Amino acid sequence: LYITESGDDETAAEIMMQIKAISDSVCDGCTDDYSKAYALAMWTGQNIAYDHDAAHNSADLSIISLEAILNNGMKTTCGGFANFYSALGYSRAQLAEAPANHTWNAVALDGQWYYVDCTWISDLSVENGIVSGGDNIKPFYALFGFGEMSIEHRIDRSEHICYGG
Repeated sequence: LYITESGDDETAAEIMMQIKAISDSVCDGCTDDYSKAYALAMWTGQNIAYDHDAAHNSADLSIISLEAILNNGMKTTCGGFANFYSALGYSRAQLAEAPANHTWNAVALDGQWYYVDCTWISDLSVENGIVSGGDNIKPFYALFGFGEMSIEHRIDRSEHICYGG
């Protein structure tokens, strides 16, 4: 469902091959899960733009599905950021519909939970169809602990999405 709006199995398989190719490329040279999770979070934050235009409307699967992100110029809302990061392979929990209607990820690595907010890593944005930013990446949000998470985010409801593994 979060891969392609159409639900077509062949399209979903092609999209997941693209996602795997990105993940493999980004993780090339990483030696452990922590460095892979960090590299994928930073790549997501540096290569996807927050779509303010879409955020003012409804951010449905036409905005947050993997297919939409790949085919619409790598832009999405927070749900798409979390969805994309999850699909890259290092997230098992996606937290949805927090009070501010924000989505981010929780990642279990070596028995410890870390939090990833690719939306907050990024300063790329799209407004009125124009992409701007890219000079103020915030790596702090790549993998941060519960203490920092509880100061800046609130968990009210969670949704578990697993892309395999």
